Amino acid sequence: GESRVNLITNEYIGNFYKASHGKLQKMPTIKAKMTFPVTYLETFDDALCFDYEEKCLALYKENEKK
Repeated sequence: GESRVNLITNEYIGNFYKASHGKLQKMPTIKAKMTFPVTYLETFDDALCFDYEEKCLALYKENEKK
């Protein structure tokens, strides 16, 4: 799947697939608010990426059951 977040508007969109009975099924598009601290190039580090990954996984798991 794929996901993205607009760091200005905090709009998150995730499009994922899950395997069910040997077939890929598209999950409903996930739309949510996802906020991060204001980040500049000088202060950007891997922590932001890991935080994003953690939040994406939580949203995926929450929506996988629907």
